[in-house]
Order: sequence, then C-alpha cells, then structure tokens
Amino acid sequence: MTLRPFAAILAAIGVLANPACWAQPPAPGSNGASAASPPAYEDRLIEGGALAPDRSAEDFAPYDATGWPRYWRVEGISSYYDQQGKITRENGARLSANLDTPDYGALSLDATARASPGSFIATLTQRDLAFDGNWRANNGLGVLTSLGIDLTRTQYRFYLPTFAIAGATTEWIHDRDLQLQASAGEPGFYDGLRLSGFQALHGSFATVGAQWAFAPRWQAGVQFADARNVDSPFGANGNGRINSTAEYASLAWNGDNTRLQGNLLASSANDTVDSINAVGVWLDGSTNWNGYTHNYGIYRLEPGLTWGYQPVNNDIQGVYYRLAYQSLRWQMDGGIDRVISLSGRGVNGTYATANGHYQATTTLGLGGNGTYLHGGNQDSWTGSAFADYFWSMGSSRVEVSTAANNNIVESRASQISLSHTWNMPAGARLSTSVAATRDTSQAVAQSSPDAALSDTTFRRLGLGVLGGGDLTNSLSVDANLQYNLLKHGGSASGVYGNAVLNWRIDSRWSVSATYYDNRDDSARLFTLDPLIPIVNAVPVMRNRAVLLTLRYEERAGTRIAPLGGRAGGPAGAIAGVLYLDANDNGQRDPGESGASNVTVLLNGRFSTRTDASGRFEFPFVAAGIQTLTVLPDNLALPWVVGDAKREVDVRTRETAQVEIGARRLR
Repeated sequence: MTLRPFAAILAAIGVLANPACWAQPPAPGSNGASAASPPAYEDRLIEGGALAPDRSAEDFAPYDATGWPRYWRVEGISSYYDQQGKITRENGARLSANLDTPDYGALSLDATARASPGSFIATLTQRDLAFDGNWRANNGLGVLTSLGIDLTRTQYRFYLPTFAIAGATTEWIHDRDLQLQASAGEPGFYDGLRLSGFQALHGSFATVGAQWAFAPRWQAGVQFADARNVDSPFGANGNGRINSTAEYASLAWNGDNTRLQGNLLASSANDTVDSINAVGVWLDGSTNWNGYTHNYGIYRLEPGLTWGYQPVNNDIQGVYYRLAYQSLRWQMDGGIDRVISLSGRGVNGTYATANGHYQATTTLGLGGNGTYLHGGNQDSWTGSAFADYFWSMGSSRVEVSTAANNNIVESRASQISLSHTWNMPAGARLSTSVAATRDTSQAVAQSSPDAALSDTTFRRLGLGVLGGGDLTNSLSVDANLQYNLLKHGGSASGVYGNAVLNWRIDSRWSVSATYYDNRDDSARLFTLDPLIPIVNAVPVMRNRAVLLTLRYEERAGTRIAPLGGRAGGPAGAIAGVLYLDANDNGQRDPGESGASNVTVLLNGRFSTRTDASGRFEFPFVAAGIQTLTVLPDNLALPWVVGDAKREVDVRTRETAQVEIGARRLR
C-alpha cells in the first residue's frame, strides 16, 4: 500500500497548523511580497535518524491479493509416548484448507497422513452451494460423518446418533422449508492419538432422510438407516456381523410458546445369534412461560432398539420433566425422571436433580446442586453448595460437596475445594485449586445386610495450577500441574504436569511443543453422580510424552471475506477448547483433559476439528455474534455436549476465547 496519500494529508495538516497560514491577508493595493514567507519544509528525524531500524515488519510477508479468498495450513507432527515402558511413536502430516468461491460455495479439505501405523484419510466438503429457486446444497466426500435431519437432534431427552463413514454425503435445503439428505459408505471409527486414522468396520452403511415444513407451524420428517455386514462389538462374542434396518418418523408443532414433537422409531437387527425387532415411541415437549422453560416427555423404548448398527436407549419406559429459569440474578434448573424396565432385567427407579445459582451482589454469587436416585436395592444422593466471590485479586469459588450410595457397597464421600482465577497483567493467565476428599466404602454381606465385610477409607489432598503467559509478542507458554497426596494405610503421592510452548516464527511459520509427565498412581475420582459408584480408583498408567508440531499457514485472495461476513468487513478470530468436565461444574479446572477429533461448525457452514488437546480455531471470522455448533458424534461415551450450539461475540481485531465442556450422560 502506497504512503503518498497519507504523506499528502500530513503535509496539509502541517500547513494548516502553521500560524502563518492564519495571518490576515494583505490589504488591497499593498505588496503581498512584503509579508513574511513561511519557512521551507524540512524533514526532521527522531534523534537525528540514529534509531535502530524496526525489524518487526520483516516477519510479515506482503499479502497476496490475487485469486479467490483462501486459507491453508500444513502441519508436520511428531509424537513420542512412553506408557509404562511401552514406546509408541506417531509421525505424519495434516492439511487443512478453505476456499471461498463466488459460484460454488465454500470448499474445505482436511487430510491426515500417518507414517506408523500407516494410514491416510481425507475429507472434502462443499457448503452453501447456491442454485436457482432458493436451493442450497452441502456435499461431502471422504472420511466424514453420516447425516441426520434436524428433527433427530432438536429434542431435550433423546436424539439419534450419527456415525463415521468412508463415503459420501449430500444435503439439499430449499428456503428453510425442505431438507433432503443422503449418506452412504463403509462404517468405522476414528483412531490415533494426535494424527487421526480410520478403523473400518467393513460392510456398508447408508441413510436417507427428508424434512418438510408443510405449514407455518408444522414440520414432518422421516429418516431411514441400513447397515449390512458390519463388524460390531455387540455381535456374538464380539465377533458377529450386524445387519440392521431402522425407520424413523417425526411430527413437530411450533406454537408461540410451546413446541411438541412426536417420534416413532422401528428397527430390525440380527447378527450370527439373535434377530430382534423393536419399536420405540416418545413425545418431547417444551414450553416457555413467564421466564420459565419447561421440558417434558413420555417414552416407551422396547428392548433391542437400534439405529444403524448400534443400540440406542432401549428397554425403558417412563416420563421426565425439567424446569429452568433465568433472570439477571437467578439461574435455576431441575427435573425428575421415572424409569421402568420393560423386560424386568433393567433398572427401575426415580431420578431427581436440582441446580441453582443466585447472584447476590455484583461480587458475590451463591449456588448449589443435588441429585437423588431411588431404584432397585440402591438409594443414592449427592449435594453441593458453593460461593463465588469476585474481588481485586480475581474470582474465587469455595465448594463443599457430599455424596452417599447405599448398595452392596455402601459409600460415603465428602469434599471441600477452593479454586481461584487470578487477575493477571495482559498476556498472563493463572488459576489455582486445592481440594480435600474423604471416601469411605463398606461392603455388606448379602446373607446378613447388617454385617460389614470390609471398611475402606481414603483421604486425598489435591493441589492444581493452570496458567501461562506471553513471554514475547511471538512466544507463549501454558502449563498445567496437579499434585495429589493419598492416604490409605500408608501414604502415596503423585504428580501430573504438562507444558505447551508456542513460538510464532513469522506470519506463516510457527512451532508448538508439548511435554507431559504423569507420575501419579494415587489419583482417585470424586464423582457427584449417584448413577456411578462414588469410590472408584482411576486406573492411571505412569506415562510421559513429547509432542512437536511445525506449522505453515497462509491466507490470500482479493478483499478476503471473513468467515460469516462480507468482503472487507471487520473481523476477528475464535479460539476455543472442548474439554471433559469431570466434576460437571461448568468450568475448566486443572487436570481436566481435552476432547480430540470432534467436529466444530461455524454458522453451520465452515468446519474444523479439535486437536489432541481439544483445541480448535477459526482464524478469520466476521465481527459480531457467530454461532458454534459441536457435533458430538466422536465423543466417547458417556460424554455428551449438553448445549451443542454456542453464540460467540467476536470483536474486531480480537480473538474470542471459548471453553465448551462435555459432561457425563445421566
């Protein structure tokens, strides 16, 4: 960009600022030459030009304005893992590219090549391809996720899963009133540590679906799934092959404040041993009234109900109700489920939960939660109370929790924790936590419930630090350290730590290095969920790893349009992390790991995947409110994302930080 226009403007300002410019004009008839002439302009240099030259601009190459707006990133990845002496190396490369075309929509390519074990996967997607008559199309080819119509996932309690396939997908949308979908390929699942691979299950899998808004308040949809000769761990002895067909139909009504959706699912599945036909019906409703949100439903799902080649919720019937309220100060939700096993072999019970938070003042927040389960020979409950305090040093939370489980093993647990996020200078971040836990379990003899067989008590003290900072404009470090001291008979201690170093060499090249070392075989999990035993030692292997990533990325194109905006418009960036919220407190704590290889969509059009640490990035996004959608299909059970959509406020020339927690399915 030439500086001449700016120089001319500065010269004009300089002339106007000269007092001589504002002098009275010479009187008529006088000789204007007698007036004092302004001095000649003379360049003046700071410190006489002795300043050292600015080298920072040399780090940034000139922007390539030719061609369509585009972005690409190539990463070389090397990993070394030592798990109790078992050495694993994973080396390879990953490519991500986006091209925004004026006539063919947005194109993206994701490819991963892995040296050992050798594999190569690639995904090519085309989104928002426009046609006459208000038609839009989204297409995909390669290793991707099978499709599901919107009605399969717009419900509170149940949704139909999608699957990883090596094949193709297509979706056609007409003016938001008609949706047509199809997907087909070889089913499988993602494997790998940092470099994704695809483990095929053989056979074939296909879906076809349609959804139609046939009236102003009405929607109807159907979806079909067919699996043929698919290897499945649910087959006989884990080696059988599944053949399955399933049909889904749904009808939804949207009122001013109420939404009702009825669903019907029928499946027929067989492997080398069994053949099962099953039907499931459920009604899901939602009502918003006077600031309160009511979710409710009734369901009956027969044993053996499947979708695709995997079972879904089955062998249950019951009802559920949820209530949520939010105001400037109050945030509350709670609900109750009544579940009955149709076959009599499952669990019958009642499950209730409640959560609340009250912002008493601008600096003090109070809250708590509780759960209760009654069913079979099990009565369990949990309770927790906390206080959040915002002060000059940051924000603090103190929390007291307790839980009990009365079953064959009677368990009691209590925990007190203190966590704090410190106010730090710009470019620095620091969070600390301390927690003390006491677990007691007592096995009871079946012949004499009053006679205890054993009594085991664990006491644990945990200290955690999560922080980092920008060492220079191009160098930053983040670290996580967890120390545990466990007492059970004797004492045992352990430490887990990791550190990540990011170096921005220039505008295109960067290096990221990670080291983690887990020497903690004393870890125990305090679980606030009566559906899971309270006292459960976590099988932790003592391991360490070194991870190295070399990245090259570049943007180009004429008047590049930010994702979700117009060409030349204001833009920022989104950087986030999808993490496993182990204690279900809605915030990321030290020691909580990221969820890898999960797809995240921006405005339903642009996609990316989380890396091994659960991090994802959209580097060039239009300023304003943008919508992120998490496709949770690659999350390992029992983890789910409760609210798959998240609105993010992107500010011009700033990076919006987002943390999305996955919770355990209850």
